[in-house]
Amino acid sequence: MIQSHYQWQLADTDDSKLATQLAQEFDLAPVVAQILISRGYDSSEQVDRFFCILN
Repeated sequence: MIQSHYQWQLADTDDSKLATQLAQEFDLAPVVAQILISRGYDSSEQVDRFFCILN
């Protein structure tokens, strides 16, 4: 495995319930859901639009 030269730090959020919901709904790893929330994607509609742009 490639070793990272950086230590990732996530912002503390109180949105663990939302992160769990988004992770389950979109079949994401919980950390990915947390990153999306910290980037301002805090609803199912916003996350869906984000992934549609990528396709």
